[in-house]
Amino acid sequence: MATRLIFTLQGDEQTLVANFGAYLPIQINGTLQNVLGQIAAVTAAEQAANDAAAAATIASGSAQSAASNAAASATQAQNSATSVSTQVSNASNSATAAASSATQAAASAASAATSVTNSSNSASAAANSATTASTGATNSANSAASATASATAAANSASAAAASAASIPSVVSVAKGGTGLTALGTAKQVLRTNAGATALEYASLGVTDIAGLSTVATSGSYNDLANKPTLATVATSGSYADLTGKPSAYALPTASATVLGGIKVGTGLSIDGNGVLSSSSAGTGTVTSVNLTAGSNKLTVSGGPITSSGSIAVDVNQANLDVSQMTGTLGVAHGGTGLTALGTPKQYLRTNSAGTALEFETLTASDVSGLSTVATSGAYSDLSGRPGLATVATSGLYSDLSGRPALATVATSGSYADLSNKPSIPAAQVNADWNASTGIAQILNKPSIPAAQVNSDWNAASGVAQILNKPALATVATSGSYTDLSNKPAAYSLPTASASVLGGIMVGSGLSISAGVLSATGGGSGTVTSVAVTSSTLTVTGSPITSSGTIDIELGTVGVANGGTGANTLTGLLYGNGTSAMTAATGAQIATALGSTNISGSAANVTGTVAVAHGGTGLTALGTANQVLQMNSGATAPAWTSLAYDIGLYIEGVTTASEVVFNLVAARAFTWPSGLTGSFAKAGIAATASTTFTINRNGSSIGSFVFAASGTSATFTLSSPVTFAAGDVIQITAPATADSTLANIAITFAGTR
Repeated sequence: MATRLIFTLQGDEQTLVANFGAYLPIQINGTLQNVLGQIAAVTAAEQAANDAAAAATIASGSAQSAASNAAASATQAQNSATSVSTQVSNASNSATAAASSATQAAASAASAATSVTNSSNSASAAANSATTASTGATNSANSAASATASATAAANSASAAAASAASIPSVVSVAKGGTGLTALGTAKQVLRTNAGATALEYASLGVTDIAGLSTVATSGSYNDLANKPTLATVATSGSYADLTGKPSAYALPTASATVLGGIKVGTGLSIDGNGVLSSSSAGTGTVTSVNLTAGSNKLTVSGGPITSSGSIAVDVNQANLDVSQMTGTLGVAHGGTGLTALGTPKQYLRTNSAGTALEFETLTASDVSGLSTVATSGAYSDLSGRPGLATVATSGLYSDLSGRPALATVATSGSYADLSNKPSIPAAQVNADWNASTGIAQILNKPSIPAAQVNSDWNAASGVAQILNKPALATVATSGSYTDLSNKPAAYSLPTASASVLGGIMVGSGLSISAGVLSATGGGSGTVTSVAVTSSTLTVTGSPITSSGTIDIELGTVGVANGGTGANTLTGLLYGNGTSAMTAATGAQIATALGSTNISGSAANVTGTVAVAHGGTGLTALGTANQVLQMNSGATAPAWTSLAYDIGLYIEGVTTASEVVFNLVAARAFTWPSGLTGSFAKAGIAATASTTFTINRNGSSIGSFVFAASGTSATFTLSSPVTFAAGDVIQITAPATADSTLANIAITFAGTR
């Protein structure tokens, strides 16, 4: 039976263990050579025993054949037959005994082989003895004796081989070059002498097991380095404020007759958006007389004529526009609504779809122009400017990652067989010897271990104290001086102002400056050559005036398109004719329009405020720009209301330090109220510490919102109302120190327009 020797590499990838036969694993060491020799001896003995058994079988057969021949010879040899038969029988028994002894032998190749040879010779001699009857008996007796001796020798060899095999222990002790252990340590453990120096043990190697390490070897801290350079504050802060030797901040000097400097625009001057300064004085003259007269009793004029300076007042004569006697419904043509009842709460007054009358209607999203799709869908897919998420962001699958490393088979199988460039394991192992310079005991690539460890030294240029790959610090890192900076900005030089260059000036003639305020000093003189008055709705006569005179302004006939009637004279109630001039309503027309309602009086006599019940609004003043007429919350009267203009956004995940989380360019004007009343910010995951986001307009901070520690709702700060113009940029930035948990923030800013 062949003995198989199996080598196994331990988990530490450095220790090789051998398994052979029924013996336990032992670590490869110097005494393994002896064990291998014993194994080889046992293997040779087993093979010799097998060969001896085969030879004995052949010898037995030969002996039996020789016995038959001897018996035949005995018949012919009358005198020695009985003796020969007995000797042949003894020889056969001896051969059988030799075969039995050989079968029992465990091994000894040399002795067993000799015994087999003797047995073979004995059998051959027995056969020859049978052939020659006279000498056969003697030879057979000799063969039997030789066979007995051979059997004895074979038995002795087998006992020796068995004793040799039995001498191998189940666990090889340290004294025999083994470890005395029956199991491996855990991954990455090393074999070392135990604390009592009585046996070997597996242990994990820690930094305390390595003598002479400096503190920085375990702390990794820059503070534990020896001979560190003294860094200026700017080396770590990177702040211009921490520089020494900085130049003084530039202060623009005040311009004078001898100093090139800055100015402020005073009287008689104007400056455009490009910094171009121009004189706005057009000279002076004398107007001898300016007057206005009212060409209709609907207007009153006072304060004219003006012969030097003053104001001419033009007012509407309310007495001639009295509507207190008016009944019925005031139509659109007279500034009314044409309606007799209010709409439901929150309805708006608008022109109907045919463009022929006013109506109350509930506004829907489709009625508001400029809304993006997401304003009504609320769907993430309808947002513009969405980040391009990779597939893995939603699948979470490794297979959807791009740029994945090409893993070797062993990375997923974990099998030693899948390793490439596996080491070639020699047939016999010996203990590694630190001092060996050749052979398999030699340790290759040994680290150069210094006699003693020292602290790392910033200034060391060689040896174990040397710090490798140190950063090359600029001179300013240790000096902190502005003069040691490279690429410093050039000192500011104020350019001379021109029609195309924004710069400084010096005060010349016709101008004066005081405390930096530039003013024109030249008065000049001239004559007003023409004064004119124009109007798109009034009739103007006597214009222009080139010396003196009177300009006459008359109301004239105001067309329907301009809010008038288009008629010169009317009696009774007005009747609309589309875009044509209105006419006096006939009884039939009134009856058709109002049924049995009796109408008396004239719209020209209406005074006071027209109530909703009479087609009016009940209001005496217009709303502010962009406001709409809407029913109040109690549905009792209309009121001017600003349209809501809300901005919503969502910040996915955790923000990074100073991250710009939102940018918006305003498409139209809108206003945020003080304190951002009505605005909300909610986080999906609460903040660990107080976290403040800054709100900027065109790069300048205007407010903020803060999440308190462990809070999910923010508090807004806006010191006063802020009105944004079209083109303004709104930006929100995260704090300079990012919160580690605050995430998934939904924000809605409530504004109006």
